[in-house]
Amino acid sequence: MTCERNKGGFQVGEKVWLYNPKRTKGKSPKLQKSWKGSYIIVTRLNDVVFTIQKNSQAKMKIVHIDRLTP
Repeated sequence: MTCERNKGGFQVGEKVWLYNPKRTKGKSPKLQKSWKGSYIIVTRLNDVVFTIQKNSQAKMKIVHIDRLTP
């Protein structure tokens, strides 16, 4: 199920947060931060796949729209 925001998509240059759950041994996953940000959308590859980048020197990441939020 997708939210109404995801149907329209994001615009190039918009700032977003990336969902990237990382499990650390010995800590409760409930207390760990799962959202990383802020990233800038560089390109739109298709309706649901985007290229994002933390800053101009950082490596680009290709992610699905379900892992992004404004």
